[in-house]
Amino acid sequence: RSAWLSLSVAQPKLKAAILVSIAMVFRHLYSKNGPSDAGHGEEQSLKKQLYVMMGRVNNGLSQQHSQDTTDLVISLAVSPLPEVRLGAYEVLSAVASHVTTGAQILLQNSDFFAFL
Repeated sequence: RSAWLSLSVAQPKLKAAILVSIAMVFRHLYSKNGPSDAGHGEEQSLKKQLYVMMGRVNNGLSQQHSQDTTDLVISLAVSPLPEVRLGAYEVLSAVASHVTTGAQILLQNSDFFAFL
């Protein structure tokens, strides 16, 4: 179920496509009730779980830490490959703007300030 989150592929364009697809999910994920106030909490919970799962799948972690995911995305954002960098920017932008505590999650990471 989580194989589509894996960034272990060697091709930069495929890695970028995976990152952009994850960003699109953050931007367009709604609960079964649609974009209403009633389903807002469930929607945000799913987005946070997806963000943590992205780090777990790619780092092989057993614990749930959003910091590990942020480290992963920042490492991709400073990649010398422009496709991968742009994909990581999409994820960072989507998390910051479409996850309720996304900006807070990013700003809690000390490497994020250096990245900015």
